[in-house]
Amino acid sequence: PYPPVFEECFIAGDTIAVKRHGERLDIYEYDQDLDDYERIQILRDSFHSMSFDPEYLVSSGLSRWDEDLESWCYQPNSTVYRREDTNQTYTVHQQIDLTSYGGCVSPTAGFYQTASSLHRDMLVVGGVNTTHIFIENSNDHKWEEALILDQSYEDYQVSRRDLLVIAHNETTK
Repeated sequence: PYPPVFEECFIAGDTIAVKRHGERLDIYEYDQDLDDYERIQILRDSFHSMSFDPEYLVSSGLSRWDEDLESWCYQPNSTVYRREDTNQTYTVHQQIDLTSYGGCVSPTAGFYQTASSLHRDMLVVGGVNTTHIFIENSNDHKWEEALILDQSYEDYQVSRRDLLVIAHNETTK
């Protein structure tokens, strides 16, 4: 048998997330008694891009299957998973549709980006020619859109209230 193919690994505290083939995420937690990591959960989703911390896991995807059209639909979206305690598994907490007008968008509608970044109570996710900035509501822990930028970027990194973006530059191709 062949060894599993790993695309990316993420670490946050004592938790490790391993992305496989973009559709499966294995989550491991460090067990002090065993002095080793144990797999605690397998999630299946469209993990095109993801952000991860001990409390939240954000999966950003570019498409979904549309039953009415019987085809793949380009619809940037994010799924927010949450766990109340580090000993628990992640459960779906909130679905975020990143198309401001809802529904499917044409593949020619513009520059798509599903990169995301998460730090404490701030979440940044790319959309179709847009960047969406969310702040966590401290009462119900739902992510509320605070700002939309009219441009999408290659990648995002959030630290405290600072946002670093990597811009797409046509002249460097």
